[in-house]
Amino acid sequence: MRSYDRTQNAAIQQVQGVIAKDQAIIEQARATLAKDQGQVEQARATLAKDQGQVEQARATLAKDEGLVRQAIATLAKDQAQAKYAQSQTKRYNELYKNGAVSQDQAQLYSTNGETSQATLQADKEAIQNAQAVVRGDKIATPANETTSPGLAVFCLLVCVVT
Repeated sequence: MRSYDRTQNAAIQQVQGVIAKDQAIIEQARATLAKDQGQVEQARATLAKDQGQVEQARATLAKDEGLVRQAIATLAKDQAQAKYAQSQTKRYNELYKNGAVSQDQAQLYSTNGETSQATLQADKEAIQNAQAVVRGDKIATPANETTSPGLAVFCLLVCVVT
């Protein structure tokens, strides 16, 4: 009977050892799961931040594209004014040659024409500057949002955890 008790005790101890080992494995798996869930949450936070930055970049791009359109409209308006100033310059130069107006009056319209040309040049430079800003916005904006590092980590962790 003693030998039976020893065999039974040995079997019980062996089973208890297996249970203890399995419980340790379960605890290790829980710790790994908790760590992985933390990484998933961190990846989600990074993704949300990245998406916010993309939306902000889109808003900036839209605003800057609006500034380009506004600069183009200003150029169109100033071109019309320059054309009018040029015709007035020509008209008043003819009137001056015919003695109908003074040299000062003719010179005033000539100066207006020159000012209009300078305004056109400034408008063209404003358009170029605004377009350069838009190009910079497009370079800073990710071409494909799925290439975001936060999203890549998130996808990797979700695939591993699930």
